[in-house]
Amino acid sequence: MIYRDAYIAEVTKRLPQTMREDVALELESTIADMTSDNPSQEELFDALRQLGDPVILASRYLERPLHLIGPALYPTFLSILKIVVPIALLVSGITALLGVLVSFSEEFSWGQAVIQGILQVVGSMLAAGIQSVFWVGLVFALIERYSSSRDSLPLSKWDPTQLKPLTTPKRQISRASVVGGFVWTAIWVGIYLNASNLLRLYWEDQSMPLLNEEALRFFLPAVIALAAIEVGFGIYKWVKSYWAVPMALWNLVFNLFWVIGTILFLTHPDLFSQEALLQFGQVLGQTEAETESMKNWAVWTLLITFIVIATLDTVEGFLKTRTSPRKKK
Repeated sequence: MIYRDAYIAEVTKRLPQTMREDVALELESTIADMTSDNPSQEELFDALRQLGDPVILASRYLERPLHLIGPALYPTFLSILKIVVPIALLVSGITALLGVLVSFSEEFSWGQAVIQGILQVVGSMLAAGIQSVFWVGLVFALIERYSSSRDSLPLSKWDPTQLKPLTTPKRQISRASVVGGFVWTAIWVGIYLNASNLLRLYWEDQSMPLLNEEALRFFLPAVIALAAIEVGFGIYKWVKSYWAVPMALWNLVFNLFWVIGTILFLTHPDLFSQEALLQFGQVLGQTEAETESMKNWAVWTLLITFIVIATLDTVEGFLKTRTSPRKKK
């Protein structure tokens, strides 16, 4: 009954959690009525052919059209939007609010400050929401257009031989890890976009940005591209839902992008504000050489940390491709 269970799983995974158990029981009963007590593989295949493509069958259970992006990807598209958009709104709102509080100036009255703060927070959240929908939609459109995966695209001629055996728990990609990745992306992008207000040097009643504005603007296109790749890879993991060699290779490429980008960013000669470094040294009573040495130590510590994390994540990805038994033919 491997193919029967795989067929039922293909149908139910596209349905809301509240419907899955009832639909699975109904399909088991339907398939049992269409076959003998101990059906042969060919008899089972005939029954499954009569039921048809599991994607189309799932859309019939939902009783609504699935044509925005495609019947196979539309439920996943909505699920990810329900996760990504609230995360983006929350993180962008919090970072924008922190930026408003940090940059508060007594030159404005409280009424003006509140109005300006609300406008900045709402504008930031609105921009984050629009960007989230755009990038997620773009990723799904690319998957729909270019992916050749037979388990993620609607099938014009479906056959039971296209079913894949159920994956073992160790090989599956948990939804929690994907959601955690989306949260991490929203956090670091939000911090980067508000770095001038959040990453500052404070002394007495004064403050100044720790990072150079021109350097931040220089890296902004690369940051947006890396964030889009990170979101796209998270969507790819959500759609595929299990570790395989191609997934591990993509994970390797993605981690290489991260490491290379981090190295270029942290070693940029104009990243740190020289005025802030000089002031930092004065506050601590250090010479310029001692301050530069401390900065270099901090940069190398961050670089080594990122490289170690990326290496462990890459190795873990390849190990997960080997934790399940070979597929049954």
